[in-house]
Amino acid sequence: GPSNATLSLADDAAGSPQVTTLSGNGNACTISWTGASNSGFWADPGNWQGSHAPAATDFACIAAGQTVFSSSNVTVRGVDSGGQLTITAGTFSLSDATQPSSFTGLSLTNGTIQNATSIYVRGTGAGFGWTGGVINGGSFTIDASATATISGYVDHYLRGVAFTNAGHLSQPDAWILNDYRNPSRLHNA
Repeated sequence: GPSNATLSLADDAAGSPQVTTLSGNGNACTISWTGASNSGFWADPGNWQGSHAPAATDFACIAAGQTVFSSSNVTVRGVDSGGQLTITAGTFSLSDATQPSSFTGLSLTNGTIQNATSIYVRGTGAGFGWTGGVINGGSFTIDASATATISGYVDHYLRGVAFTNAGHLSQPDAWILNDYRNPSRLHNA
């Protein structure tokens, strides 16, 4: 999964360094998960660098080995996660139309992923687990090294998504519903 590196540049205005964290996928992290409060919840400010939850202008990074749960409405530019993010309720919005979001482990059990760009599930981690909810907009790709499992006797909605599976997809007992007003495209690469 992605690992973070820190790049320090001299600030010519004040002489103090500017620090930017870059994820393993090249995205500029503006905030990183620390897990310091041990609650595991995205909305808990104590779990994030600087003791504040990510804002709509942030690109959030989660290191390998970390587990994060989201059960409320969230808007961020994007996420780069080497850990596990589980969305259990609310709308999780990824707003950056230029930088993709990347996950080693992503689960959607309920709620909505609102996507303005591309989501990639990469690597040999937990992969993508979908037991309910909605994926709305953008593209969603399961890379060749990743796995996806779509299960559960509830509806799974795709709305305006280009869904590509280049890895291993298992769908033992689930429906995927395509919204005819905002159709999606499923491609098995």
